[in-house]
Amino acid sequence: MTTHLVPEPLRALPRPWSASDFGELNRGVKALPPDAANRTVALSALEHSLDFLAEHRDDPEPVLPEAFHEQWFVVDRKFAADMPSLADVTVPAIRDWLGQEHADRLRDVDGPALTAEAVEQFWVSRAVGELTTAALHWLRTAVRDTAAEQDRDRLVALLKDAVPRVDDRTAVQLLGIVLDVAAIREIPYFAALEHDQAAPQPVRRKAAQLRVVAETRAAEQPA
Repeated sequence: MTTHLVPEPLRALPRPWSASDFGELNRGVKALPPDAANRTVALSALEHSLDFLAEHRDDPEPVLPEAFHEQWFVVDRKFAADMPSLADVTVPAIRDWLGQEHADRLRDVDGPALTAEAVEQFWVSRAVGELTTAALHWLRTAVRDTAAEQDRDRLVALLKDAVPRVDDRTAVQLLGIVLDVAAIREIPYFAALEHDQAAPQPVRRKAAQLRVVAETRAAEQPA
């Protein structure tokens, strides 16, 4: 049975969202016009990538074995050429690819199977992280048009829903996007999160900072 590394909703995304090459992903997403159809796809990409990050929030951070360079998948174009989309990247495909392209590295490590598993975990973590960041950056500007108000509201709802489910570092990043796209409308949200005893301290501190920023912006608006 073929074992995919990313969930089906992410595999089903159109290009450039489903590209396994991170350079292609980022260049392609930046070039997308901010129309309604692209906003819908981007919101779907963000929703499912945040769900994946939430599901794996307690997983240890993947680390490549010393035999592999930290930037391996960024510089190794052969990987993307052989497995160009997220749907192509499966456990058997990566293990076959490692055996064909990096047999020398596998010979230099103890436990080739464990090494392959570490490579798989590193890749999927990096891939979903890149996809999430690309969606966040693109949507942050794409929803500023007055015609995108409904999508802006959906984006804010997605971010607020994800904040308590993802790791603290990602949650802090999401709060910054909430401020960027909603600003003074979310002062009550930031204030409530600041005083939420169940929220982690880094998240509460960030919420407090953003509340002050949003209140300052509100005070500067013409009466």
